Amino acid sequence: MEGAVAPNDEMGLNYGRKYERMKTQSTQLNNGKKQLNSYIIKDLSSEPQFYSSRESICAEENEIKSHDSYMNASQAVEEERSRISHDISFSPVNSVVSDKKDIVCQNVCGGTSTAAPSSTQMEESNDTHGEEEMFYKHHTEEVAWRLYNKLNYFKSDIDEEDFDKDTNKTNKLAEGIGNENIQYLPLPKSHPFDTKSFPSSGRWSFDEETRVLLGDFRGSKCDNRGKFIPAEDERFLFEMMERDDIVVVTDGWASNLNEELWNCDFLKGTVGDHVFHRFRVFQRTFVLDKSKSHVPALVDCGRLQQEWIVQYKEAGHSMTLHMKDYLRYLNQRKEQLDLLAMRREESGFDPINPSTPEEEKIYRMHNSSQSAQSAESEQITEIGQISGELFIYKDQKGSEQSFNCVDIVLYLIDYDMVKLLPKLNDDFSKNFMCPELLPGGEVCMMHEVNTGGRPFMGPNLYVTPPASFTHFHQDGHGTVDSGHQCLSGYNEVIMLRRLTEQHKKHAIYLLNGKDPTYYDALYGLPHADGLKDMPHWPRTEDIEECREMNYYPAVFVLKPGQWVHINKGRLHAFRKLAPLRLSRDDCHFNLREAVLQRSAGKPISETLCVSVAWDWMYRGATPDGINREVSTMLECASLNRLHGAQSLAIPETSILQTATTMLTRVTQTSHGKNKSLSLLGFKEAIHGNQMECSCPSPNSILKGLLPSLEHVVRRHKSAADTALQTKANSVAVVLFAKHPDSWENPQIFSVDPFGNDFFCKLCSEELSNIYMHCDGCEKILNKDFNICVNCHAEERYRAFIQMHPNNPKSHSTLNHTGKYHQSRQSRCPCKNGPVCKLCGYCAGCSCRCHKRFTLRHRIMKTKAEETLLQRVKEVVGDGCVRFASETRRRLENARPLPGLNNELSLKTEIGNISEPKVEVKSRNFSQSKSKEDDDFHWSRMITRLGLFKAEHGNIEVPYRYLGDEQPSLGKW
Repeated sequence: MEGAVAPNDEMGLNYGRKYERMKTQSTQLNNGKKQLNSYIIKDLSSEPQFYSSRESICAEENEIKSHDSYMNASQAVEEERSRISHDISFSPVNSVVSDKKDIVCQNVCGGTSTAAPSSTQMEESNDTHGEEEMFYKHHTEEVAWRLYNKLNYFKSDIDEEDFDKDTNKTNKLAEGIGNENIQYLPLPKSHPFDTKSFPSSGRWSFDEETRVLLGDFRGSKCDNRGKFIPAEDERFLFEMMERDDIVVVTDGWASNLNEELWNCDFLKGTVGDHVFHRFRVFQRTFVLDKSKSHVPALVDCGRLQQEWIVQYKEAGHSMTLHMKDYLRYLNQRKEQLDLLAMRREESGFDPINPSTPEEEKIYRMHNSSQSAQSAESEQITEIGQISGELFIYKDQKGSEQSFNCVDIVLYLIDYDMVKLLPKLNDDFSKNFMCPELLPGGEVCMMHEVNTGGRPFMGPNLYVTPPASFTHFHQDGHGTVDSGHQCLSGYNEVIMLRRLTEQHKKHAIYLLNGKDPTYYDALYGLPHADGLKDMPHWPRTEDIEECREMNYYPAVFVLKPGQWVHINKGRLHAFRKLAPLRLSRDDCHFNLREAVLQRSAGKPISETLCVSVAWDWMYRGATPDGINREVSTMLECASLNRLHGAQSLAIPETSILQTATTMLTRVTQTSHGKNKSLSLLGFKEAIHGNQMECSCPSPNSILKGLLPSLEHVVRRHKSAADTALQTKANSVAVVLFAKHPDSWENPQIFSVDPFGNDFFCKLCSEELSNIYMHCDGCEKILNKDFNICVNCHAEERYRAFIQMHPNNPKSHSTLNHTGKYHQSRQSRCPCKNGPVCKLCGYCAGCSCRCHKRFTLRHRIMKTKAEETLLQRVKEVVGDGCVRFASETRRRLENARPLPGLNNELSLKTEIGNISEPKVEVKSRNFSQSKSKEDDDFHWSRMITRLGLFKAEHGNIEVPYRYLGDEQPSLGKW
């Protein structure tokens, strides 16, 4: 406050301010250390200081109090502090990290900021008042994006000035993975789990160590609703599935499946002659147990005996087999392993686990029909060629192939039950005890989407001998939930809570033993060709580090008959439990030992592992849960676009369709049943089948959908405005369809608006309602080339995209050729084809038809979307979810509204990029003999293109002059 203290008291004022800061920081240290151990106190007024002990604060406090001018400046300090309180936001929610250098680490009792907040921030602070109280004590996903989407860290051995100068260090800090000088800070703990809220049925139990909530429904009877799950248990189940810090597992849901269908003989008879191409290959290997807890035993002459363990490693490729050959391979493998175990047990050895590779070789040689006296004999056939273990088959070309059935594990993955096993799919759909959790079920976001408009999500069949695995990944790149029903065998599972992108990378870094890896668990595929030398299975110490970070790793074994729910965005890994000894450091060592010792103290034999799994889009059970689930899908979909990965979910389409359906149900209820003309001719059908439903009411669904629906509608409105702006400012020709695609006659219209293939051709983003359609591909190639408005505004369509299945030639009559920029017409020197019949330019180097796009709507016009949003707001009224305003800011931060000024950095380029531009000078029309000649030339060209109606003195140029200048509009 200017003039509040005399010049001679200026030093006292400074010391007074410093004392107040120390006093505040001391309070923060005491309170924050108990509640939230994930922030570091930082003094922003002077050079950065990090206080790690109370003594350092108290020492400086005594020094300040001893100054003579301290008491004289106390009043000025109070006035100064009053002024500062209006300039600094003390809410940790509003302190957004925007710079790598000036990261603000907040405490639960207060915060610091580098600048005064804007009026928008002050308004947001008022909107989120009350929401912050929830965040102070526990982790809240709706608010955490502000603090944890940026890297929270503290610097220990890095000089701040050198840090900015060193580009490598700066880039390393941005990643924050593997840098010893950067330490991640633990996340706040999740809300405590209340076991007192369990239903009275007594079917539920919770294991705090494994984080597994188990519901036992074995022997459940069908009730008067026609369901096997009581309404109370069903409501509790749906609510618990919203939590991402626990794992929901149920037992007994597949007990009603028909045993006459679920066997190998039925598979052989129905699909035995089918050829399948996705058998993942795993190779048997021997490795030394290098675990820290393993102590080698002493043998003769003081030598140490090393302990060997058998492991299976992914070979990095798939194999193609007939299904009948795969079933024969399973039988032959089981026979050979049983024979090997019997011979080892007769000799007094472990029937399953060989102690050395030499011992393994000796006993496997005994399986051969060829007798041998010594394992070292040169006449001994290699293990891979042992006749009993050699599996011989014919590939699809009729050539004979072979491999060792003991050394090789083949994992059948993603076998489509809907197309290939319709009888099994029908039996599973009818007899699975909770069909609401299947794709398109009653609590799935796709429930209101037509069947043909849903992307395929299963169910799929998975069959494998044990020891195969699926490493860490997130289903649908984080956009979908998964259901995994174990039918046979055991699955060792690791699952983390839902994290932000940066913390997911950090979790993978910890789980890999802090070793760098090329494996992309976020945006890669766990069984992609070429993947081998996968990261090792996590050790116990790796899991403990994740627990210290409050990542809540759930380590458990999924048993036969059990079903597990995998929330969207949760990293998880599966490994089929084999009766093999594990390294003592393996995180599943104790759990596997317990399973192997369960059968009267004897190890179990190798059991075939069979599972049915599917993806789906869980909607949520409460308004807050629905808001959280839907906004998470939208956020992950935006991240997938930036990384060039296609989302499996269709969140925007589901939001629009669900809002329309639920709004109709609410309106119908308010108007009454008697006012509507019935489509049924018998009264019993109108009032019958009124069963108690555990699903949320239409009002609750609309309340949870409203923040995301508002974001989607605003995004589509901005996309339409961007298309108009693109038409005015760039060379692209943009037309606008008069009606939505759903209004057109499907008998003659080329696009099916209710199909499931509406994804951007360039960035794979979902095209829920508004998209750009290439007219050149439509009229010349008779194919759909649909892209999002963002890609069109970024002019990413100016590339060569192969549309022909076999011919990669750059020609406008074969493929999308948006890269062309020449202006050659007849007698073109490229000698690459005739002129285009539509635009009159050379089809081999200058055709402009593939730069012409039409803005289309799939289901409804943008105006109809706005009307839908307004009606939903009227229904919801003032009953918004708690984090409505915060959700809007979260989504707009992750998914900026489409616009020409947005800087979107896509990390993945298009598959076939156009060749380097060859600058060709075209005619400069401004140097024509007269204005009339120019008018005539432009009018003729535009008439031939069929793009615009030329008017004298105002003719739009449909292309840009060559060069690096920005797109502009040419006018006469």
